[in-house]
Amino acid sequence: MSNCKTCGRIVVVFVAICGCALLASTVLAKEKAASDKKDAEKSTPVEKAPQAVQAAVDKVLHGAKPTSLKKEVEDGFAAYEAEYTANGVECSVRLSEDGATLETEEGVAVSAMPASVTAQIEKRFPKATVKEAARVVSTFFEITLDVDGKEREVKMFANGQQVEDED
Repeated sequence: MSNCKTCGRIVVVFVAICGCALLASTVLAKEKAASDKKDAEKSTPVEKAPQAVQAAVDKVLHGAKPTSLKKEVEDGFAAYEAEYTANGVECSVRLSEDGATLETEEGVAVSAMPASVTAQIEKRFPKATVKEAARVVSTFFEITLDVDGKEREVKMFANGQQVEDED
């Protein structure tokens, strides 16, 4: 009888240790993923970016220096985001490694938002206060495919990252 109790206690201790190890590995994995993302988004000196990115930044900013340039890696696809100020407005441009524009963002005054947008915000979020607004333009390719006799449409950024998949 005492052997059964001892075996039971050993099993309980073993299960507890395994549970703690699993919890610890999950926490460490999440911390590593957050750290990797932070590392992937560190500011990069313009001179260290690929030549095509440097040329695109120079063209968009008309020779001015960005306030920051960050390399971002999302789902294995690299992009560079240059933040800058133009005419007192905060802006950014997201570029592929070969310098193609993926997205532009320009801050806009709340009063400059279209009336239809303002009306929808007021309708859907009646107690909200708009803190800031931006006009975002994404540049992507829409491709229609024939897959085994079925038509399929995919949207991809210039760096190959899929935007949307409609089945």
